Amino acid sequence: MGAKICLRQQTSEEVDAAETLFETRRSVGERRDSFVTAEKQRQKQQEQQQQQMQDNVDTPRLQAAIE
Repeated sequence: MGAKICLRQQTSEEVDAAETLFETRRSVGERRDSFVTAEKQRQKQQEQQQQQMQDNVDTPRLQAAIE
């Protein structure tokens, strides 16, 4: 006994819905990628600021130790 296969033409509403879903998922993915990139840049900038603050504290100490 063979499997019965039922093929039907997709309606234009179904096609539109599928295209909209695809575009929405792509848009969400792009926003997520953009957010991740921005968050990495923010963390890097914060680390640089912390290092600069530490350098500002250490430099006078080093100069005093040298003298």
